[in-house]
Amino acid sequence: MTTAIPADQDSAMVRLLVDHSGFVKAVKWHESDGQWKETWRAPRSKCDSYGWCGPYSTCEPTNAYKFECSCLPGFEPRNPSDWLLRNGSTGCVRKRLESSSVCRNGEGFLKGGEQMLIYEYMPNKSLDSFLFNETRKLFLDWSKRFDIIVGIARGILYLHQDSRLRIIHRDLKCLDSSDWLLRNGSTGCVRKRLESSSVCRNGEGFLKGGEKMLIYEYMPNKSLDSFLFNETRKLFLDWSKRFDIIVGIARGILYLHQDSRLRIIHRDLKCSNILLDAEMNPKISDFGIARIFKRDQILDNTKRVVGTYGYMSPEYAVFGKFSLKSDVFSFGVMLLEIVSGKKNNEFNPQNPAQTLIGLVWGLWKEDRALEIVDSSLQVLYHPQEALKCIKIGLLCVQEDAMERPSMLAVVFVFNSSERTIPSPKQPAFTFREPCISPHVAVSGCLNVTMTDIEGR
Repeated sequence: MTTAIPADQDSAMVRLLVDHSGFVKAVKWHESDGQWKETWRAPRSKCDSYGWCGPYSTCEPTNAYKFECSCLPGFEPRNPSDWLLRNGSTGCVRKRLESSSVCRNGEGFLKGGEQMLIYEYMPNKSLDSFLFNETRKLFLDWSKRFDIIVGIARGILYLHQDSRLRIIHRDLKCLDSSDWLLRNGSTGCVRKRLESSSVCRNGEGFLKGGEKMLIYEYMPNKSLDSFLFNETRKLFLDWSKRFDIIVGIARGILYLHQDSRLRIIHRDLKCSNILLDAEMNPKISDFGIARIFKRDQILDNTKRVVGTYGYMSPEYAVFGKFSLKSDVFSFGVMLLEIVSGKKNNEFNPQNPAQTLIGLVWGLWKEDRALEIVDSSLQVLYHPQEALKCIKIGLLCVQEDAMERPSMLAVVFVFNSSERTIPSPKQPAFTFREPCISPHVAVSGCLNVTMTDIEGR
C-alpha cells in the first residue's frame, strides 16, 4: 500500500509505504539523484511488535547479540526450550519455590519505579497473633507448638548451611507479621527464596526430536564414584573431604524428605548419582524414578521394582514397598562405601557371597570396625569420626525399616558431639551361604524369587 503526502513547492515529495511484512516506512523523493530514500520506519526493533516476549516479560533491544526478552523479577520462562531458540512469545510464569520452610517472595512488580515484594498468602497470619492472644492460643496445643519450633529451626539451618547463599536474617522474632508466618499446617516459614545447595539444579529443558531433555548444571568433577573407586583419583579424597561429602549428602536427602515443598523419595541413591562441583561439594542428581509423597504419607508400594542392586532396601527389593526409610538404607550403603572405598556389590574372590555390609558388620561385632577404613587414607583420619560414620551407616542399613533412623536424626548426630548413639542391630544382606540342598534349610541361606526387576 502506498500513500502520497502532498508537498509544497519548496518541500520534497514524501510517501508512506506498508510492505508485505507489515513494516511502515516513510520515503522522501530526492530530485538531485532521482531516487526515493527512506527517512523513517516502524517497528524499528522486534520489541516494537506487540506480544513479542509474551506476558510477564520485558523487551530491551540494547544488544544485537543478546536475546532481547527477559522475565520480570520472580518469574521464569514458561518454555525454556523456546527461549533458547530466541522465541519468547510464550512469556513467563511465576517461579516455583524449593523449600517448605522458606516463604515465597521475590515475585514482585514495579510500581512508580519501586520494586514491591509479594509473599504467598498466609491465611493464619503471624505466630504472635496466636501465641499472645488468650483466645487464639488455645489452637496451639503442645504438639503444634513443637512442630512450629522444629520448622523454624529447620528454616534457620537452611539459611545458614543448606542454601546456595549463606543468609544471616538479623531480625528473627514472633512479633512482626511479615517475618514469621503460619502456612496451612502451621509450619514455620522464613522470609527468603533460595534452594538447597546439596541438590543438583535442573529443569532447563528443551525439545529435540519430540523428546524433552533435562539439563543439569555443569559439574566439572563428574560423579563421586569416579573418585571413590579409582585407585589414583581417590587420593584427592582425604578424610576431611569425605566427611564433608557424607554430611552434604545427608542434608540433601533431608531436604528432599522434609524441607522441600514436595516430599520426594529418590529410590536410586548411589555414588554414581552424587555429582561433585568444582569445590567437591556433593549434589544429588538423577530423579528419573523418584516418587512424590503426600505430607502425611509414610509408605507406598509398586509391582515394578526399579533401582540398583546393592543399594535397594530389602522391603523394596523383595516386596516392592518403599518409604523414606528406603532412601535411608541407600544412604547407609553409600556412607560405608565412602569410608571404605569399596563397592557394596563388588565381587570378593575369597567370599563371593559376602557384601560390604556383611564385611563391616562382622568387623563391628569383633570391635575391629576401623579395619574397614580405606587404606589410601593410611592414618590420616579421625578414628572417632570414622567410628561414628560406620555406626550410623550400620544403623541406616538395619533389616527392620522401623529401626533405621530418620535423615533428620542422622544430620543431627553429624552436627553434634553426641556420643550416645544406639548400637546397630542385624543389617540386611549381610551374607548368603550356599545351600547344601534345595530341600534343606541352612542358617544364613536366602532363597528369594524376584520378578519384574528392571535395572537402570
